[in-house]
Amino acid sequence: TSTSTFIPDWNNPYFLERVEKLLNAISKHYDDKGYTKNISWVEIGMYGQYGEWALSSIYPSTCDATLPYVGAVDCYASDASLNRIIDAHFKAFPNTRKIMMAKTKASAVVYALSKSPEVGWRVDCLGQQGYFDFPTNGNYTSAWTVMQDRWKTAPVVVEYCTNGVLDSSDPNQDDARAQIEKFHISTIANYNIALTTENTADKFMMNGKLAGYRFNLQSLVLPDNLMPGQSFNIETKWFNKGVAPIYEPWDVYLQFRDSSSNTVVWEAKLGVTLKGILPNTQTPASFQENLPIPASLNPGNYLLSVVIKDPANIYKPLKLANSGLNPDSSYALGSIKIGSTSASSPAPTPKPWTTLAADYTSWFTHYLQSV
Repeated sequence: TSTSTFIPDWNNPYFLERVEKLLNAISKHYDDKGYTKNISWVEIGMYGQYGEWALSSIYPSTCDATLPYVGAVDCYASDASLNRIIDAHFKAFPNTRKIMMAKTKASAVVYALSKSPEVGWRVDCLGQQGYFDFPTNGNYTSAWTVMQDRWKTAPVVVEYCTNGVLDSSDPNQDDARAQIEKFHISTIANYNIALTTENTADKFMMNGKLAGYRFNLQSLVLPDNLMPGQSFNIETKWFNKGVAPIYEPWDVYLQFRDSSSNTVVWEAKLGVTLKGILPNTQTPASFQENLPIPASLNPGNYLLSVVIKDPANIYKPLKLANSGLNPDSSYALGSIKIGSTSASSPAPTPKPWTTLAADYTSWFTHYLQSV
C-alpha cells in the first residue's frame, strides 16, 4: 500500500554486493571528475532509514525494536553484515575521511571508529535534552569509550531534528550551546528548526560561530631591523578559541609587501602546525624558527602580513579571529624595515631564542587584536 515501507534483507549476499558496487561506482565517478579531493568526508550509510542507521520506527511489531538492536535475524543485520557495509565505505573511499552515525548499535560504532583515529561521528537532534546521553546510557557504554575523545582527531557533526522528536518542544538553542561545548562539535546542519521566541536568530548564529575551530594569532616577535642575505629568528603564539581542532593541514605564510602597492615581494612558509592546536588552552601554542632573507631583497620599509593557505589550493585562505583582514584574506600586522649591509656596518648575527627574553627592547613585537 501507499503507507508500506520496503525493508531489504540486510544479510542477503546480493544486497551486500550491490552496496559495495554502488559505493565503488560513486567513488569512481568522483575520481574520474577530479572531485574526490574536494570531499571533506563521506558518511557511512546504506543502512536503515535515510541511510542513517535508524530502524526501530519502521519495523513491524513482530520485530524486537528495543535498543540495542538484537531483534530477529529477518529484521536486523548481523554484526558481520554491518561490518561489511562499513568496510565497503573504506574500500571505496580509502583516502577520504569517514563519519559514522553514533546513535545506533554500539558494536558497529566501535568497529567503524576503531578502523582509524580520523573517523569522526555524527548524531541528530542538537538542542534536545536526552538525545546526547552517550555518557550515561548503558546501551552506548562501549561506544562512548571510543567516542569521547575522538573530537581531538576527527570531527563531530550534528543536525537539528524537527519539533518534538524527543521532548515535545523545539530544539533549544541554550541546550544546543551546552552540547556544542561539551561534545566539541565542529559542524551543524542548518535546517529542521524554527526560529521561535526561545530560538532567536542571534542565538542560532552564535551557536554556528561557536562550533568548530577559531584561531587567534596572539603575537608575533621578530627583529625590528632585518638585513638582506641574513637570517632572523621569529616566534608566533596561537590560541584556538573554538571548541574543536582543525582537521585538515593548512600552511601559515609570513609576507613582506610593497608599502605602496601592497603586492607581495617575499614570503616564507612558517613551521606552524595549526592542526595540532587544541581549543581552550590557558597557554598559547608557541612556534620558533629561523628564516633566511634573500640577498636580492631591496632595503626599505615593507608591510608585514600573515596568510594561511590551503596546501591543496582548493579552499580560500583561512580566516582568523583577528582584526586587520585584507581583501585577499591576509592579515596586516604592521611594517618592518629591511636595512642595508656594508663592510663598516655588518648585519648583526641572529640571536638564539634562549637569549631573547632579556633583550626584547630591541626586537619588534606585534600583539594582535582579536575579534
